[in-house]
Amino acid sequence: MFPSRFVTGKTLQGQAVTVTVAEVVQEAVHRQDGDVQVWVLHFAGKIAGLVLGKELAQEIAKLLGDDTEGWKGKRLVLYPKPMNVAGRAVVAVRVKAVAVVQGVAA
Repeated sequence: MFPSRFVTGKTLQGQAVTVTVAEVVQEAVHRQDGDVQVWVLHFAGKIAGLVLGKELAQEIAKLLGDDTEGWKGKRLVLYPKPMNVAGRAVVAVRVKAVAVVQGVAA
């Protein structure tokens, strides 16, 4: 009924999803401590974006390069990963490269 603006580990529902990067932009997000600007990765054909924390942005940079302008049109696999953050069990979004089979991206 109220879909989120952002992808979370829970919204992936245990499934890996292949996406194509459309853009990386800064957006205002309301948090309990006030509005903040965050970097958000948007995907072609998808409504929800992915908020980029430092660790996630670094993971993507290892796969796609340091220049975020060069990420446009590139494909990634988003997957949920259970982890503990500050003593709480959460499901985070992580990224990996799209598998290549016989020289063709799968």
